[in-house]
Amino acid sequence: MQPNPQPVSFLTLEAGTLVVDRFGAAVGAVHRCLLLEDGGFDGIVVDTEPGRRFVDAPEVRRIVGGAVTLGVTADDVLNPGANPHRVYGMPEARHDRTNVTEADRDEVIACLKRAYVDDELTTDATLEELDAALADVSIS
Repeated sequence: MQPNPQPVSFLTLEAGTLVVDRFGAAVGAVHRCLLLEDGGFDGIVVDTEPGRRFVDAPEVRRIVGGAVTLGVTADDVLNPGANPHRVYGMPEARHDRTNVTEADRDEVIACLKRAYVDDELTTDATLEELDAALADVSIS
């Protein structure tokens, strides 16, 4: 069954709702939604194959009828802390590193493609970001 593409509130999030990563790969299912004392959204507990995992509110990108999309990868949720060079699914800046690698560019391009396909970026914004990703520039 396809998820309803209309955004819904975290207040209506039901146990068993599909959770996918930023690339659309299945991560697990919602076990429960956690609320702050003031009623705000704190995050979700996800039932995954290796066990329950907490996903903090800033890592939840979108909630629609039937699916929760995260802003991190499945590996970040399933194996937290496994890759010391990644923070929330993004390469961590390392000491003395000044150049963008091909792997960094490939990852950025893949993220831009997904954002464009999911209508999170306009054509102009995507092209602008792709130009920057493909430019031969250094990062600090």
